[in-house]
Amino acid sequence: MVETNHVQALCPRGAEVLDNDWGTAPGIAATVGRARIFALPGVPSEMKGMFERHILPTVQNQSGRAILTEAVRTFGAGESLIAESSAI
Repeated sequence: MVETNHVQALCPRGAEVLDNDWGTAPGIAATVGRARIFALPGVPSEMKGMFERHILPTVQNQSGRAILTEAVRTFGAGESLIAESSAI
């Protein structure tokens, strides 16, 4: 197992683990200052299911708030291998 797979099991102090019923990598929710931050796995089926279950209910009740996203697109290699070989 590469180190990145091991890191999937870690959670920052004070953050909340979001269950992933569609795969192995959990999500993370944390509050930093006044911002609520969510990190989800990049596999589309996992991310979509987790977004609908964990995040959408939270953001639907917020008006006048911003949602910022970041996407890294890759092809031909698993995300753990990509993470091991790049400075993402």
